[in-house]
Amino acid sequence: MAGTITAPILLTACLAAGLSFVNTEFFKPTAAARAMTIKNSDFRSTGREPLQGRAYFDPEGRFRLVIGEFEVTKPEVLKNVRVTLFREEGSVDVVYEAPEARWLDGEWWLQGGVKATYYNELDMVITPPENRPALTSIKHLYEMDTTPQQIVVQNSDAEFSSAADRRVNRKERDRTGLTKRQKHEDSYATYNHYAAPFSIILVTLFAIPAGIASGRQSVFRGILLSLGLFLSYYAITALAMLLTNQGWIKPALAVMLPSIIFGTSALFLFRKLH
Repeated sequence: MAGTITAPILLTACLAAGLSFVNTEFFKPTAAARAMTIKNSDFRSTGREPLQGRAYFDPEGRFRLVIGEFEVTKPEVLKNVRVTLFREEGSVDVVYEAPEARWLDGEWWLQGGVKATYYNELDMVITPPENRPALTSIKHLYEMDTTPQQIVVQNSDAEFSSAADRRVNRKERDRTGLTKRQKHEDSYATYNHYAAPFSIILVTLFAIPAGIASGRQSVFRGILLSLGLFLSYYAITALAMLLTNQGWIKPALAVMLPSIIFGTSALFLFRKLH
């Protein structure tokens, strides 16, 4: 009898978890970027306009990219770009300006007329060196090995990023040198990104036994038990996050801890139904 009642509820929870994961991975990042655009414009835009006045800073300090505008859904095309290449000691080597930059076959190409300005070690403009023209129609920018996804990630809120974007963001941040605490925080956020949809199933698991009861007093106890378990789940989640940020437990264990505790509790309550 209990199985007949709980099966549709569990199936619905699994479906909701799946839809939550799909939304987080494929729809939420773009929708969140559009929402922030609308908010920042005081609701004067639709959120579908290209991002304007953006930049990308190479974590290793080799170059800086300033972008006039680009679309989040089509980052392979950048408009009105300015690329500054630096020497190893940090001085500016050359600045390229072009109406457009395109990602073609895994490489960046400046197109539409490329203006080059050269500098010496004192950051003073100099005459173009031999075989390095000041103006060309197209320029292969082999020095810039950044992918379009990396540009999007650096110009997006990590909180709303997909799992793939989070991995790219982590590699970018690792190159700049993260502290141990920052690494733990980042790892916890990444693991929790995968675990979040599962919490829908988990909450349903321990809510069902508490909700199935007979008698008015049992129903009241069930409601109190559900609320108590629900609040305890998020309290332990917050505690686990604090512990991993302090470096006392591993991020993966911190994410799994609430699921282990309440998953075990849910199974115990389920056994009491039979």
